[in-house]
Amino acid sequence: MSHLLIKASFILEIYYPENKIDQVYVNNLIGLLDYYSGYFKKAENKFSASAKILSDNHISKENFSYAYLNTYLWELKNIDSLCTGNELFIKKQQELSRWQELASDWQNWEEANQLPELHYYRDIYSVDPFSIIVLLCYDLYQYKKNNSYIDIALEAQENSKCYFLKKKMIKNYILPLPPVPTIQTIRQNLSPNQAVISFSDVMSYINCSYAVVITFDTVALVKFDILQLFKGEGNIKKSDSVCKDITSFKSLNYLAYNVFFKPVQQLFRKKVDHLLILPSTFSSYINFEMMVSDTLGFRSFANLPYLANQYHFNFEFSWQVAALRKQIANNRQNNSNNIQAYVPDYSNTRFYQLPFFTKSAGILKTKFGFTVFSNKRAGLSVYEANAGKARILHIAGHCYSNDRSAEDLHIAMDSLKADHLNYLDAENIIRIPLSADLTVLSLCETGIGEAFVNGSYLNMAYWFSYAGSKSCLYSYWKLDDRSTAYILERFYHYLAKGMKKSEALREAKKNYLVQTKTDEEKNPIYWGGLVLIGDDSPVSITESKKISYWYLCLLLAIPAIVYLYKRKRMNKLYYQSLLFASTCATFSL
Repeated sequence: MSHLLIKASFILEIYYPENKIDQVYVNNLIGLLDYYSGYFKKAENKFSASAKILSDNHISKENFSYAYLNTYLWELKNIDSLCTGNELFIKKQQELSRWQELASDWQNWEEANQLPELHYYRDIYSVDPFSIIVLLCYDLYQYKKNNSYIDIALEAQENSKCYFLKKKMIKNYILPLPPVPTIQTIRQNLSPNQAVISFSDVMSYINCSYAVVITFDTVALVKFDILQLFKGEGNIKKSDSVCKDITSFKSLNYLAYNVFFKPVQQLFRKKVDHLLILPSTFSSYINFEMMVSDTLGFRSFANLPYLANQYHFNFEFSWQVAALRKQIANNRQNNSNNIQAYVPDYSNTRFYQLPFFTKSAGILKTKFGFTVFSNKRAGLSVYEANAGKARILHIAGHCYSNDRSAEDLHIAMDSLKADHLNYLDAENIIRIPLSADLTVLSLCETGIGEAFVNGSYLNMAYWFSYAGSKSCLYSYWKLDDRSTAYILERFYHYLAKGMKKSEALREAKKNYLVQTKTDEEKNPIYWGGLVLIGDDSPVSITESKKISYWYLCLLLAIPAIVYLYKRKRMNKLYYQSLLFASTCATFSL
């Protein structure tokens, strides 16, 4: 085989192109052939020649991502082949320390490219140093089971998830970002039935995810091969693929369970049933509650073994975001009974109407005491003037999110002019300080957001949390207004009973399934898309026990109506009997 590779390399040398761009491709191809033939120095020379051509001709490396990534493949594999055992461990440990120094004030990859001593994972420079730190920690942890590597990995995950907040937005707050807790501190605050799972991604050609798993008596760093989720039909991130039919749903969610959850589940003791998930970019699109642990013999959506039936899930953006939000909440105490709902009217716009959301506005007002801003009152100026006072904030309508730009999101609000809407965007959201215990986004695909760096995700719920909301209810996918309106009404009902937010949402979904009549209505696309992130404590809300005046009058009138009806009937029979008796008497005479 080796002599064929050498021959192929020789032929390419003979027919070496004159075009600079073609030279880059050929150099990289020859370099790879030389590498696999064992000629590492020759391979290095070819890769270096490619890099020089790109540099001399001011050609962007981004346009040659695949070719340029291969430039450093020989370094990773060659060094690993020369160093084994403890020598390799020491080299990776040294490099981990260097990456940590680089990550502390990381701006871009130019500084990393100036450091030739950084050999490992240079092919994923398009990501960030935090992901590389997690990768190195995983490798080192496999060699020596030292929990300090898991502490470093968790800190890197937090830095990744909070990078945007630190670099771009923290200037809006006087409060500093709280420190990352140690694994030991987290474990001390866990009960035996609780576990924490913090995810991070490496979405380069490696395509894998990692998770720091912490329980009362276990700690581990786990790797997931997420490439399996992209093989075959369907897309686990798209509701139209996941919920197309029972077969597709079972297949994709069982695959997600085996790839993304089962390796973690094997670390749990049987008593673990409460999970706190700190999602990464990729895992934020995975609906953990809808994963199924088995598929055989299940022909209906109603009786599938959903993980939601086995575990109680809570979600947080990160430890630091949660801690910062608590500090903000302490500075913005809101003990008012001001609860608001914004339900725009889209009759004069390009958006279609949402009749069940409009109808639910009346229920929110009469049953739960919401101040409802609907029709022309649900405009941007009204939101700006009132939202900061709300303890519960409910927004129902249409929105747009962009997974390519964190700040390109819009909620369509009403305008006084026909065919002209004003929008609530990210800038407006964070400009208005909130003191809400809960924000409910009854809007489609509010879980879509940009990965500013690998591991973070900046969706619409993130912006409301950043503005000060303690928790946020958002959606994985497009919402059906009929089923969503029903679920949210039951959600508020259970909140009024004093339940935690996640428990109230769980019971509301169960109520929906009980009242449905067809298996099609039990499809999770109608009820499984809502998820709560943030503080899970109960929120004060009162459900009206008063019966409407006319309904009360009707109830009081029923006995009287029955009495009069019976009396009238008795009188009728009495008069009929008298008439009959008098008739008989007449004939007898």
